[in-house]
Amino acid sequence: MMMRARVTNLLTELLWEVLALAVMSEGVGIKLALYSPTASPEEHFGLGLRLTISLPIIIVYLCVIVNSQLLKNGHHYDLRFRWVSKNKAHAFVLGLRLGLLGAMFGFSWLRMRPSSYVALMSGMTLLSTLLLNAQEVKYQIRSENKHPLANISEVLNGMRIKARRRAPKPVRFRSSRQRRHWRWWRRPSQ
Repeated sequence: MMMRARVTNLLTELLWEVLALAVMSEGVGIKLALYSPTASPEEHFGLGLRLTISLPIIIVYLCVIVNSQLLKNGHHYDLRFRWVSKNKAHAFVLGLRLGLLGAMFGFSWLRMRPSSYVALMSGMTLLSTLLLNAQEVKYQIRSENKHPLANISEVLNGMRIKARRRAPKPVRFRSSRQRRHWRWWRRPSQ
């Protein structure tokens, strides 16, 4: 159980590091688009600029999907997709989110001016954020499966009690004379 908690924390930290890099890369893409917002879509840097804008957004939302679907709520899902029949709205919103990410990638090949493309990606990002909110708040996934780390407090408490049992009992003295004598007796030789 503790190993699973460590691995989950490690993967979550890795996802947030990737997310931070993607957000910084998105800032670079927007800054490049602002240098020439009315540039012709036929310029040599057009496709590279559009990919520099869209790929970091896709990576950010993929990190959020992996974190929320696999790490936080992974215990609700199964490989036979039985969860779909019980949570149809959740599955529909998840499908919309994944489809929207695919559309963001596909729109990279549309020949558009940088300002128009930034506006399109802003709108799609807003829609993706609204779908994320709907999935996490309104259409939460529900199942009878218990979270794997649900009883971690009991495990940690058991480990604490076990450590207390193993610890040596403290030495108790009846008087200060005994304490002085014990310190002198236990003093390391020089």
